[in-house]
Amino acid sequence: MENRGQDTVDGGLRVSLDETARQLRAAYAAMPGHMAPDRAALQEALAGGGWAQAKLDTAAIGAFLAQCQRAAEGAPVQALIGELTDGYFDLSVSSDNLSVRLNLLPPQGGREVTRDEIRAALAERGVKAEPDSAALRGAVEAGYCDGLEIATGRAPQPGTPARFESLLAPPKPLVAEDENGRIDLRDLGTLLLVNPGTPLMRRIPARQGSDGIDVFGKIVPAVPAADPPFADGLTGVAPDPADPEVLVAAISGSPALSAQGASVSPVVDVEAVDMHSGNVTFDGTLRVNGDIRTGMTVRVTGDVIVSGTIEAAHVEAGGNVVVKGGIIGKAEGTHQGTQQGAEAPRWRG
Repeated sequence: MENRGQDTVDGGLRVSLDETARQLRAAYAAMPGHMAPDRAALQEALAGGGWAQAKLDTAAIGAFLAQCQRAAEGAPVQALIGELTDGYFDLSVSSDNLSVRLNLLPPQGGREVTRDEIRAALAERGVKAEPDSAALRGAVEAGYCDGLEIATGRAPQPGTPARFESLLAPPKPLVAEDENGRIDLRDLGTLLLVNPGTPLMRRIPARQGSDGIDVFGKIVPAVPAADPPFADGLTGVAPDPADPEVLVAAISGSPALSAQGASVSPVVDVEAVDMHSGNVTFDGTLRVNGDIRTGMTVRVTGDVIVSGTIEAAHVEAGGNVVVKGGIIGKAEGTHQGTQQGAEAPRWRG
Protein backbone atom coordinates (compact mmCIF):
# COMPACT_ATOMS: atom_id res chain seq x y z
CA MET A 1 0.00 0.00 0.00
CA GLU A 2 1.23 3.49 -0.83
CA ASN A 3 2.18 5.40 2.29
CA ARG A 4 0.47 8.78 2.35
CA GLY A 5 1.70 9.99 5.72
CA GLN A 6 4.37 9.71 8.34
CA ASP A 7 6.09 6.48 9.30
CA THR A 8 8.64 5.08 11.75
CA VAL A 9 11.05 2.23 11.07
CA ASP A 10 12.85 0.17 13.72
CA GLY A 11 14.56 -3.16 13.01
CA GLY A 12 12.20 -4.21 10.27
CA LEU A 13 9.10 -2.83 12.04
CA ARG A 14 7.43 0.01 10.26
CA VAL A 15 4.41 2.01 11.57
CA SER A 16 2.81 4.45 9.17
CA LEU A 17 -0.14 6.83 9.11
CA ASP A 18 -2.48 7.14 6.19
CA GLU A 19 -3.39 10.80 6.72
CA THR A 20 -6.29 10.62 4.31
CA ALA A 21 -8.01 7.76 6.11
CA ARG A 22 -6.30 8.62 9.42
CA GLN A 23 -5.45 4.94 9.88
CA LEU A 24 -2.36 3.40 11.47
CA ARG A 25 -0.72 0.45 9.78
CA ALA A 26 2.08 -1.75 11.03
CA ALA A 27 4.39 -3.71 8.72
CA TYR A 28 7.25 -6.08 9.50
CA ALA A 29 9.87 -7.82 7.45
CA ALA A 30 12.17 -10.23 9.26
CA MET A 31 15.82 -9.18 9.17
CA PRO A 32 18.91 -11.14 10.08
CA GLY A 33 20.14 -10.31 13.60
CA HIS A 34 16.85 -8.73 14.65
CA MET A 35 14.22 -10.27 16.91
CA ALA A 36 10.58 -10.07 16.00
CA PRO A 37 8.88 -7.04 17.60
CA ASP A 38 6.90 -7.36 20.80
CA ARG A 39 4.24 -5.08 22.26
CA ALA A 40 6.81 -2.80 23.89
CA ALA A 41 8.63 -2.31 20.59
CA LEU A 42 5.35 -1.48 18.86
CA GLN A 43 4.42 1.04 21.58
CA GLU A 44 7.85 2.65 21.21
CA ALA A 45 7.35 2.95 17.46
CA LEU A 46 3.89 4.52 17.98
CA ALA A 47 5.33 7.00 20.47
CA GLY A 48 8.09 7.89 18.05
CA GLY A 49 5.47 8.89 15.50
CA GLY A 50 3.43 10.85 18.04
CA TRP A 51 0.61 8.29 18.03
CA ALA A 52 0.85 6.95 21.57
CA GLN A 53 -2.71 8.18 22.31
CA ALA A 54 -4.22 6.76 19.14
CA LYS A 55 -7.27 4.51 19.24
CA LEU A 56 -5.70 1.05 18.94
CA ASP A 57 -7.25 -2.28 18.00
CA THR A 58 -5.77 -4.61 20.64
CA ALA A 59 -7.01 -7.75 18.91
CA ALA A 60 -5.43 -6.72 15.60
CA ILE A 61 -2.18 -5.87 17.37
CA GLY A 62 -2.09 -9.26 19.08
CA ALA A 63 -2.62 -11.06 15.79
CA PHE A 64 0.03 -8.92 14.06
CA LEU A 65 2.68 -9.60 16.69
CA ALA A 66 1.94 -13.33 16.59
CA GLN A 67 2.39 -13.34 12.81
CA CYS A 68 5.70 -11.46 13.22
CA GLN A 69 6.99 -14.23 15.50
CA ARG A 70 6.23 -16.85 12.85
CA ALA A 71 7.32 -14.84 9.80
CA ALA A 72 10.10 -16.23 7.63
CA GLU A 73 12.98 -13.99 6.67
CA GLY A 74 11.88 -11.57 3.97
CA ALA A 75 8.20 -12.48 4.32
CA PRO A 76 6.24 -9.24 4.93
CA VAL A 77 3.54 -8.99 7.62
CA GLN A 78 1.02 -6.11 7.58
CA ALA A 79 -1.99 -5.11 9.69
CA LEU A 80 -4.33 -2.21 10.32
CA ILE A 81 -3.79 -1.59 14.06
CA GLY A 82 -5.64 1.62 14.88
CA GLU A 83 -6.81 5.06 13.91
CA LEU A 84 -6.67 8.67 14.99
CA THR A 85 -9.93 10.19 16.22
CA ASP A 86 -10.60 13.82 17.04
CA GLY A 87 -12.29 15.03 20.19
CA TYR A 88 -16.11 15.01 20.00
CA PHE A 89 -18.85 17.03 21.62
CA ASP A 90 -22.59 17.52 21.43
CA LEU A 91 -25.05 19.95 23.00
CA SER A 92 -28.46 19.21 24.50
CA VAL A 93 -31.13 21.76 25.41
CA SER A 94 -33.57 20.99 28.22
CA SER A 95 -37.26 20.59 27.44
CA ASP A 96 -38.04 23.95 29.06
CA ASN A 97 -35.25 25.69 27.08
CA LEU A 98 -33.68 26.94 30.30
CA SER A 99 -30.46 24.92 30.22
CA VAL A 100 -27.78 23.79 27.75
CA ARG A 101 -25.63 20.79 28.64
CA LEU A 102 -22.34 19.67 27.08
CA ASN A 103 -21.11 16.14 26.43
CA LEU A 104 -17.39 16.05 25.55
CA LEU A 105 -15.14 13.14 24.62
CA PRO A 106 -11.34 13.44 24.44
CA PRO A 107 -9.38 12.85 21.24
CA GLN A 108 -7.48 9.62 20.64
CA GLY A 109 -4.46 10.77 18.77
CA GLY A 110 -6.46 13.44 16.95
CA ARG A 111 -7.35 17.07 17.42
CA GLU A 112 -8.81 18.42 20.66
CA VAL A 113 -12.10 20.28 20.82
CA THR A 114 -11.66 24.03 21.43
CA ARG A 115 -13.79 26.49 23.34
CA ASP A 116 -14.29 28.49 20.16
CA GLU A 117 -15.80 25.45 18.46
CA ILE A 118 -18.26 24.99 21.29
CA ARG A 119 -19.18 28.68 21.29
CA ALA A 120 -19.69 28.54 17.52
CA ALA A 121 -21.98 25.52 17.93
CA LEU A 122 -24.01 27.38 20.56
CA ALA A 123 -24.43 30.34 18.23
CA GLU A 124 -25.42 28.03 15.39
CA ARG A 125 -28.15 26.54 17.60
CA GLY A 126 -29.44 30.05 18.28
CA VAL A 127 -28.40 30.11 21.94
CA LYS A 128 -28.26 33.69 23.18
CA ALA A 129 -27.38 32.95 26.81
CA GLU A 130 -23.75 33.61 27.63
CA PRO A 131 -21.95 30.33 28.39
CA ASP A 132 -20.28 29.80 31.76
CA SER A 133 -16.65 30.57 30.94
CA ALA A 134 -15.20 28.74 33.94
CA ALA A 135 -17.24 25.58 33.30
CA LEU A 136 -16.38 25.64 29.60
CA ARG A 137 -12.68 26.14 30.24
CA GLY A 138 -12.57 23.35 32.82
CA ALA A 139 -14.33 20.91 30.51
CA VAL A 140 -12.02 21.61 27.58
CA GLU A 141 -8.91 21.36 29.73
CA ALA A 142 -10.10 18.04 31.17
CA GLY A 143 -11.05 16.84 27.71
CA TYR A 144 -14.16 15.15 29.04
CA CYS A 145 -17.53 15.93 30.57
CA ASP A 146 -20.92 14.27 30.71
CA GLY A 147 -24.02 16.46 30.82
CA LEU A 148 -22.21 19.54 32.11
CA GLU A 149 -24.47 22.61 32.29
CA ILE A 150 -22.67 25.39 30.44
CA ALA A 151 -25.47 27.92 29.76
CA THR A 152 -28.70 28.76 31.54
CA GLY A 153 -31.68 31.00 31.11
CA ARG A 154 -33.63 32.69 33.91
CA ALA A 155 -36.62 30.77 35.19
CA PRO A 156 -39.83 32.73 35.82
CA GLN A 157 -40.38 33.52 39.48
CA PRO A 158 -43.77 32.52 40.88
CA GLY A 159 -45.96 35.08 42.56
CA THR A 160 -48.07 34.80 45.72
CA PRO A 161 -51.84 34.35 45.39
CA ALA A 162 -54.22 36.58 47.30
CA ARG A 163 -54.77 35.60 50.93
CA PHE A 164 -57.67 36.25 53.29
CA GLU A 165 -56.66 36.84 56.90
CA SER A 166 -59.03 36.80 59.84
CA LEU A 167 -58.89 39.90 62.03
CA LEU A 168 -61.21 38.48 64.68
CA ALA A 169 -59.50 38.07 68.00
CA PRO A 170 -60.81 35.66 70.64
CA PRO A 171 -63.44 37.32 72.80
CA LYS A 172 -62.02 39.39 75.63
CA PRO A 173 -64.98 40.13 77.91
CA LEU A 174 -65.02 43.28 79.92
CA VAL A 175 -64.67 42.17 83.49
CA ALA A 176 -65.60 44.44 86.38
CA GLU A 177 -64.81 43.88 90.00
CA ASP A 178 -67.44 44.61 92.62
CA GLU A 179 -66.78 46.69 95.70
CA ASN A 180 -65.18 43.69 97.35
CA GLY A 181 -62.78 43.09 94.45
CA ARG A 182 -64.63 40.01 93.25
CA ILE A 183 -65.15 39.11 89.56
CA ASP A 184 -68.47 37.82 88.24
CA LEU A 185 -67.59 34.64 86.28
CA ARG A 186 -70.79 35.11 84.25
CA ASP A 187 -68.99 37.94 82.45
CA LEU A 188 -66.27 35.54 81.22
CA GLY A 189 -68.23 33.75 78.48
CA THR A 190 -66.92 32.63 75.10
CA LEU A 191 -69.70 33.98 72.88
CA LEU A 192 -68.16 36.15 70.14
CA LEU A 193 -70.17 39.25 69.21
CA VAL A 194 -69.17 42.29 67.18
CA ASN A 195 -70.33 45.87 66.85
CA PRO A 196 -70.41 48.12 63.75
CA GLY A 197 -66.89 48.99 62.64
CA THR A 198 -65.26 45.88 64.09
CA PRO A 199 -62.56 44.63 61.63
CA LEU A 200 -63.37 41.09 60.48
CA MET A 201 -61.11 40.12 57.58
CA ARG A 202 -58.27 41.52 55.51
CA ARG A 203 -57.62 40.63 51.88
CA ILE A 204 -53.93 40.60 51.05
CA PRO A 205 -53.72 41.14 47.26
CA ALA A 206 -51.74 38.78 45.07
CA ARG A 207 -48.14 39.56 44.28
CA GLN A 208 -47.47 38.70 40.66
CA GLY A 209 -44.29 36.87 39.75
CA SER A 210 -41.62 37.95 37.27
CA ASP A 211 -41.12 36.63 33.76
CA GLY A 212 -38.07 34.58 32.87
CA ILE A 213 -36.00 34.30 29.70
CA ASP A 214 -34.86 31.07 28.04
CA VAL A 215 -31.45 30.29 26.52
CA PHE A 216 -32.72 31.45 23.12
CA GLY A 217 -33.57 34.90 24.48
CA LYS A 218 -37.33 34.35 24.49
CA ILE A 219 -39.55 35.53 27.32
CA VAL A 220 -40.94 32.78 29.60
CA PRO A 221 -44.06 34.28 31.20
CA ALA A 222 -44.71 33.69 34.88
CA VAL A 223 -47.91 31.88 35.80
CA PRO A 224 -50.44 34.53 36.91
CA ALA A 225 -51.12 34.43 40.65
CA ALA A 226 -54.80 34.10 41.56
CA ASP A 227 -56.21 37.41 42.84
CA PRO A 228 -59.88 36.86 43.73
CA PRO A 229 -61.89 39.63 45.44
CA PHE A 230 -64.06 39.22 48.51
CA ALA A 231 -66.91 36.78 47.84
CA ASP A 232 -70.28 38.04 46.62
CA GLY A 233 -73.40 37.94 48.78
CA LEU A 234 -71.78 38.84 52.10
CA THR A 235 -74.26 40.31 54.58
CA GLY A 236 -73.88 42.57 57.58
CA VAL A 237 -70.43 43.76 56.47
CA ALA A 238 -68.91 46.57 54.43
CA PRO A 239 -65.45 47.65 53.22
CA ASP A 240 -63.53 49.79 55.66
CA PRO A 241 -63.69 53.38 54.30
CA ALA A 242 -60.02 53.79 55.18
CA ASP A 243 -58.93 50.51 53.55
CA PRO A 244 -61.10 48.71 50.97
CA GLU A 245 -59.10 45.53 51.52
CA VAL A 246 -60.58 45.23 55.02
CA LEU A 247 -64.12 44.07 55.81
CA VAL A 248 -65.75 45.53 58.91
CA ALA A 249 -69.02 44.76 60.61
CA ALA A 250 -71.87 46.97 59.41
CA ILE A 251 -74.24 45.81 62.17
CA SER A 252 -74.05 44.28 65.61
CA GLY A 253 -74.35 40.54 65.80
CA SER A 254 -72.61 37.23 65.43
CA PRO A 255 -69.75 37.04 62.90
CA ALA A 256 -69.06 34.08 60.62
CA LEU A 257 -65.94 33.72 58.50
CA SER A 258 -65.73 32.03 55.10
CA ALA A 259 -62.81 31.32 52.79
CA GLN A 260 -63.13 34.70 51.04
CA GLY A 261 -65.11 36.90 53.35
CA ALA A 262 -67.18 37.31 56.47
CA SER A 263 -70.80 37.95 57.38
CA VAL A 264 -72.55 39.28 60.46
CA SER A 265 -76.00 38.04 61.45
CA PRO A 266 -78.28 40.22 63.60
CA VAL A 267 -79.77 37.00 64.95
CA VAL A 268 -77.48 35.29 67.42
CA ASP A 269 -78.03 31.56 67.97
CA VAL A 270 -76.75 29.94 71.15
CA GLU A 271 -77.40 26.52 72.65
CA ALA A 272 -77.95 28.05 76.07
CA VAL A 273 -77.20 31.16 78.06
CA ASP A 274 -75.06 29.80 80.87
CA MET A 275 -71.58 30.04 82.29
CA HIS A 276 -70.14 28.80 78.98
CA SER A 277 -71.76 31.52 76.85
CA GLY A 278 -71.59 34.15 79.56
CA ASN A 279 -73.97 37.09 79.85
CA VAL A 280 -75.28 38.34 76.50
CA THR A 281 -75.49 42.01 75.55
CA PHE A 282 -75.81 43.26 71.94
CA ASP A 283 -78.03 45.04 69.41
CA GLY A 284 -80.15 42.42 67.69
CA THR A 285 -82.21 39.28 68.28
CA LEU A 286 -81.17 36.34 70.46
CA ARG A 287 -82.36 32.83 69.71
CA VAL A 288 -81.69 30.30 72.50
CA ASN A 289 -82.08 26.64 71.59
CA GLY A 290 -81.96 25.58 75.24
CA ASP A 291 -82.40 27.46 78.51
CA ILE A 292 -81.41 30.77 80.03
CA ARG A 293 -79.87 29.59 83.26
CA THR A 294 -80.23 30.98 86.74
CA GLY A 295 -78.35 34.18 87.44
CA MET A 296 -77.54 34.99 83.78
CA THR A 297 -78.20 38.41 82.19
CA VAL A 298 -79.51 39.04 78.68
CA ARG A 299 -79.80 42.54 77.19
CA VAL A 300 -80.74 42.82 73.49
CA THR A 301 -82.46 45.44 71.36
CA GLY A 302 -84.46 42.87 69.39
CA ASP A 303 -86.44 39.76 70.35
CA VAL A 304 -85.50 36.99 72.73
CA ILE A 305 -86.75 33.58 71.57
CA VAL A 306 -86.16 30.73 74.01
CA SER A 307 -86.91 27.14 73.03
CA GLY A 308 -86.33 25.93 76.59
CA THR A 309 -87.00 27.73 79.85
CA ILE A 310 -85.99 30.96 81.48
CA GLU A 311 -84.85 30.27 84.99
CA ALA A 312 -84.27 33.01 87.54
CA ALA A 313 -82.45 35.29 85.10
CA HIS A 314 -82.43 38.96 84.10
CA VAL A 315 -83.77 39.44 80.56
CA GLU A 316 -84.17 42.79 78.81
CA ALA A 317 -85.45 42.86 75.22
CA GLY A 318 -86.34 45.74 72.92
CA GLY A 319 -88.81 43.43 71.15
CA ASN A 320 -90.79 40.37 72.15
CA VAL A 321 -89.75 37.70 74.63
CA VAL A 322 -91.01 34.29 73.53
CA VAL A 323 -90.47 31.39 75.94
CA LYS A 324 -91.60 27.97 74.72
CA GLY A 325 -90.60 25.99 77.81
CA GLY A 326 -91.91 28.31 80.51
CA ILE A 327 -90.46 30.48 83.21
CA ILE A 328 -89.13 29.12 86.47
CA GLY A 329 -88.93 31.43 89.47
CA LYS A 330 -86.21 31.59 92.11
CA ALA A 331 -86.88 29.88 95.45
CA GLU A 332 -86.35 32.23 98.41
CA GLY A 333 -85.61 29.57 101.05
CA THR A 334 -82.66 27.27 100.97
CA HIS A 335 -84.85 24.19 101.37
CA GLN A 336 -87.92 25.43 99.49
CA GLY A 337 -88.85 24.14 96.02
CA THR A 338 -90.00 26.24 93.11
CA GLN A 339 -93.58 25.77 94.07
CA GLN A 340 -93.03 27.35 97.51
CA GLY A 341 -92.74 31.10 97.32
CA ALA A 342 -91.29 31.12 93.79
CA GLU A 343 -90.11 34.48 92.54
CA ALA A 344 -90.58 35.24 88.82
CA PRO A 345 -87.41 35.97 86.88
CA ARG A 346 -86.68 39.60 86.26
CA TRP A 347 -87.17 40.58 82.65
CA ARG A 348 -88.25 43.60 80.74
CA GLY A 349 -89.92 43.53 77.33
